[in-house]
Order: sequence, then structure tokens, then C-alpha cells
Amino acid sequence: MQHFVAGTSKPVASLTPPPQPRSDWQCELILHVVSKTYDVPPYLILHPKRCMATTARARQLSMYLTHVLLGRQFKDVAQVFGRDRTTVSYACAKVEDMRDDPGFENELADLERQIVGVLERREDDGHGAL
Repeated sequence: MQHFVAGTSKPVASLTPPPQPRSDWQCELILHVVSKTYDVPPYLILHPKRCMATTARARQLSMYLTHVLLGRQFKDVAQVFGRDRTTVSYACAKVEDMRDDPGFENELADLERQIVGVLERREDDGHGAL
């Protein structure tokens, strides 16, 4: 599947991937799970451009899950994703609004279960806590 920069016919693949922001394994886990679930490469989720709606949705979900599951403040989530604090706030509000749809709520609950399961196993193995 080819992704395009929003409002253009320019393929995102022709853009240089942004430098990876410094992150931790918990944020990387969320990014990986969302990336695989929505078939959006991590570099597009982290890309500074807006990209397509599917990429924006994956980014919003990643920011929301980082905030909710990891308890990170908006400013910290913003730093991980290379965005502004207000963008993270908007993404979280948007995802909360989408939760009114039962289908989306189930989809999000599945993502949360996957991520929490890995986080708990990792904690049980002594590799870190939430």
C-alpha cells in the first residue's frame, strides 16, 4: 500500500524518514502494535507531515495509548511523537469521541489488551515496570 502526503500526490516514501526521537521500550511497543494493526510503518506514524487519514488515525491512537496506558503527560507524549502538546490533547479527545462507536471501542479494547499483556509479561520477567 502506498501512502501520500496529505493534499498532494507526492508519495511519502519519497520523503526522508525523520530522525527517530529518543524513546523507551514502552513507547516503542505501542508504536509497533499500532503500526502492525493498521499496516502503517512506524516512520510514517512519527513523520512530521500529516500524511493520509489512515496514518493520522494510527498516530492519534498511538498518542492516546501512550497517554492512557503509560500515564504520560501530554508534553512527554508530544516529545516522543515530535508534535506539540496541543496536538496530543486533540488526538486524545478525538479518540475519546470515537469510543462512542461500539466497533471502534472493541478495536481499541483489543489494542489495549495486546499492549497491557506485553507490559505485564515484561514486568513479571523483571524487565521493567509500568
